[in-house]
Amino acid sequence: MRWIVGALLVLAGCASEQPSSSHDAGVDVGPARVDGGVDAAPVDGPCAMSGRVPSWIETTDRAHHVIARGAIRDVHLWAFDDGLLRVRYVPASTAPIERSFALVTPANEMAPAAITIDATDDGAFATICSDTFVATIEREGMRVVVRDRAGTVLLEDAPDVAPSAREVVRISPRDELFTGLGERTGPFDRRGRRAIVWTTDAYDPAHGGFAPDADPLYLAIPFFVAVRGAAASEAVAYGLFTDVAYRQEYDLAASDPDRYGIRSAGPELDQWLIAGPHPRDVLRRYSSLTGRTPRPPRWSLGFHQSRWGYHDVARMDRLASDFRANDVPADALWLDIQHMDAFRTFTFDPLRFGDPEGLASRLDARGFSLIVIADPGLKVDPGWSVHDRVVAGGLYLRNPDGTPHVASTWASDSLFLDFTMPAARALWSEEITRLARRGIDGIWLDVNEPTTFPESGGENTVPNDLPIHGDGIATTMAEGHNVYALLQARATREGLREAHPDRRPFILCRAGFAGIQREAAVWTGDAPSTWWSLEQVLPMLLGTSMSGVPFVGSDVGGYSGHATPELFARWMALGSISPFFRAHQTNGPPDAEPWSFGSEVLDISRARIRARYALTPYLVSLFDEHERTGAPVLRPMMYEHFEDRALRDVGDQAMLGPFLLVAPITREGATTREVRLPSGRWYEVDSGAIVEGPRTIEVGATLAALPTFVREGAILPRVSGDVASTRELGGTLFLDVYPSARESTFTLVEDAGDGYGATSRTTLTLGRHEAGARLVIGAREGDFDPGARTIELRVWRVDGVVRGVRVGGVEQAFVHDENERTLIVRMADPGAAGATIELDYDVTIIEPSPPLDVVLEVEVPESTPVGSVVHVASSANGWTHAPLEVVHPGLARGTLRVGRGEWFEYKYTRGTWDTVEKWPGCVEATNRYGLGRAGVRRDRVFEWRDVCE
Repeated sequence: MRWIVGALLVLAGCASEQPSSSHDAGVDVGPARVDGGVDAAPVDGPCAMSGRVPSWIETTDRAHHVIARGAIRDVHLWAFDDGLLRVRYVPASTAPIERSFALVTPANEMAPAAITIDATDDGAFATICSDTFVATIEREGMRVVVRDRAGTVLLEDAPDVAPSAREVVRISPRDELFTGLGERTGPFDRRGRRAIVWTTDAYDPAHGGFAPDADPLYLAIPFFVAVRGAAASEAVAYGLFTDVAYRQEYDLAASDPDRYGIRSAGPELDQWLIAGPHPRDVLRRYSSLTGRTPRPPRWSLGFHQSRWGYHDVARMDRLASDFRANDVPADALWLDIQHMDAFRTFTFDPLRFGDPEGLASRLDARGFSLIVIADPGLKVDPGWSVHDRVVAGGLYLRNPDGTPHVASTWASDSLFLDFTMPAARALWSEEITRLARRGIDGIWLDVNEPTTFPESGGENTVPNDLPIHGDGIATTMAEGHNVYALLQARATREGLREAHPDRRPFILCRAGFAGIQREAAVWTGDAPSTWWSLEQVLPMLLGTSMSGVPFVGSDVGGYSGHATPELFARWMALGSISPFFRAHQTNGPPDAEPWSFGSEVLDISRARIRARYALTPYLVSLFDEHERTGAPVLRPMMYEHFEDRALRDVGDQAMLGPFLLVAPITREGATTREVRLPSGRWYEVDSGAIVEGPRTIEVGATLAALPTFVREGAILPRVSGDVASTRELGGTLFLDVYPSARESTFTLVEDAGDGYGATSRTTLTLGRHEAGARLVIGAREGDFDPGARTIELRVWRVDGVVRGVRVGGVEQAFVHDENERTLIVRMADPGAAGATIELDYDVTIIEPSPPLDVVLEVEVPESTPVGSVVHVASSANGWTHAPLEVVHPGLARGTLRVGRGEWFEYKYTRGTWDTVEKWPGCVEATNRYGLGRAGVRRDRVFEWRDVCE
């Protein structure tokens, strides 16, 4: 894609539209640069207005809209309230069609911003000012330059490029970062790369999924967030949304390091410039345009298990039993295409899945929701009611000659609905309603790029020249392709709402366009079960999050199967901090449930899933924050630490909400990994070990490790994660707080977990002062009542003397855990009125990471010789054999001093290595390991070496 260079070469034949070389014709466009661009020039106060409106500028009956008329292209410019500027390039003298598949509010219904217009004496330049932007349009070539009111150049059409309505080339400073554009392989920062915006099934048989450098992929979101300014004090973020459904190509300084370009296959470019200056401002404004994800049902935030190959009802029942028997929390089980009758969407195989209602009922009784797949290809099958209704209504995609377009899918010859037709969407919605009323809790929309066979990574899909309804404005699939999945998801949501008006719909959708976040969660599709694939997952999730889509995840373990135990455990860790958390793989490979990889991986998976469930109140509150503000749930470092230039392009670690820094391990055989901590104080999440940033540290990476650090000022609401499903969550509300001298707040959101009933919001405010800390539990707003419960407050870190605790001015009992170095207060929930909690203690931190004592409790086998003493040998004590005390026959107990927040290894013996423990069947035991955190480690010895021999 060398069209940026090509556009420069074409210029020689376009002299009549060649931009003027002069930048001083009466309007200040800033000092010229060597590359022909302009530098920032502050815009102080209101724009100077002479009252001149040049003849080539037309005003309209809408005061915020002007049209600049050119010989080759016209530029329409609209200024809207709240930092939005619409710049639309159209062929000269044409009237553009007002249609958007992405916007939640039509542009002509949006709040306008007041503008003023001025021009140079010679009429060569016009300036349009709003309260947020200053746009300069050059008559020759219709070149546009836009600054913010501080003078920072945000959009700058290159001066030496032939004008076109369907492509632009712009100046881009070399320090400019680009992120977003949906899911993309490669790094978080897209600068220096190309991207195609075209929903594509990129499955490559050679990889068992998409290739390492595959482009395009499933999500086509023509929106990026950019950051300009090398110094932290100069950094400005802005967004650019190109609201064009046709295929687009982006060259983000790949061909020319000083320019980016955008080309559409359609006739024009319709762009929205979105003001910052912070990424949170950009995403708030962008999501006000294209919508936000409604708060999902609580069960959808739990763990989901899927695969292509759960072949009958008995297998599904056994799967549910296995989860409960292995004490692994899970909320949803999924059916891939194997449940269908001859791959007819909406059907169940009468022999293998003859009673879906019974299956759904049994799963529901055990705490599971049931999700089924629904593919868009509808089998050509006269006599099947769905087929006959589609044909009778003429609701299918047609060839240019008017005949039905038939393509190959899983169902062999198939028709595709024209989802741009309201009647086609209505039929799909009705079928989804029928399906949901059979006990189905959610819908999985797959292969809806749409994909036709064979799947080969070759972008097999329906032809672009198929005519479509276009919601009353006829067009072709060249324009309808990218929005096909979006419209299908919309119809699916409407069908679920009709079936269950008292429930929040849950949909997982593979493909999508801008606005898909309104309708569905998404995932990274067919990511192969490889280490390179795992390493790409987090940057993909972050890029998708910065594209306005917060409910994102990946197939834990990878889609192609045959994951090693190490790969699965690492992927499980990453999945546990992803907004959407599902394990899935293709048909054929061995089972890949958490217990399929041995006892160590099972234990790790159980612990990771429980930790995820414990954070449910935090996650629910983050999704509520997104619904109100557009903030992502999983956030790149630059979002929460925008002032830190060194973290701007980091994509291998992230922030889960405002308080948790997570650094998944994604490299095979890793024993350590580096973590970059921003400025401020950070706490290792399990131990409270303190690290002062900014600093890069190296942490241990056992198979169970997921390096996680808590930001000072954090307020983390939790519950017990030792449950079977989210339906059992409740009881004590735990509040882990990390007071800072700078006051912090968090809004806790609570509801019944599903439906549209009562909701409450409680603002928690935390601060540290010289004599301790204060937590204010604000008055509960809203009508949801969680009922009587206990709140357990845990203050990190409290190294010094605790003098007292008062709740509402009344002395309150407390516990000072001097080993953990926390202050613990158990109190009744103050209810709707709220309460102020005064914590009086010495705030001095004696040392950042003092050692602590871990309690070991070990069961020993009946074969243990009477009178022998159980010992522990550990890397923490130089592998010396330290005796434990006998609690009663078969149980020993003791303590081990270890490094706080550090991993240690250990084994049990009876005093010598000749008596070291063995695994079941007298197999040589590997070293046990644990993290230096306060608490009890409960182990079991299966056998001793001397007894085995």
